[in-house]
Amino acid sequence: MQVLIQPASVRWIDQIWSIESESFAATWSREALAALLADPRAVFLVALVSDQQAQLAGYALCWEVVDELHMLKIAGSPRFRRQGIGRQMVQQLIQRARRSNMRVIQLEVRANNDTALGFYRALGFVQAGLRPGYYTDSGEDAVLLDFQMGGGA
Repeated sequence: MQVLIQPASVRWIDQIWSIESESFAATWSREALAALLADPRAVFLVALVSDQQAQLAGYALCWEVVDELHMLKIAGSPRFRRQGIGRQMVQQLIQRARRSNMRVIQLEVRANNDTALGFYRALGFVQAGLRPGYYTDSGEDAVLLDFQMGGGA
């Protein structure tokens, strides 16, 4: 399976929102996601797989803030999960951050999401803190993870 990771475009917004709604309990609106396509601070990528035609397999959404890349969302279509596509998206974000002389990549993960925590730790992210009550839908804590640009992956 060939995977192409490229900037998101309005062409994919309906499928991005579909993946969003399948992936998160607290979703962002389609309009909010679409607005980020035009935001110069946003890094919005899609992962496409092709056989006969390109299909959206996942997306990643980040903010560039001075010398930090903050990962806001990364999600995969249920059909394409556990096939290494998320790993490829994160690795591409790491490469982009290095090229842009970013110091760190940060993200939050729900404290009880052992799968996501294991995924990011395997890529070289380390726990940098805890954000008590971070998630407004559940009051759940978030684990703050950092990837220092001097580190691996």
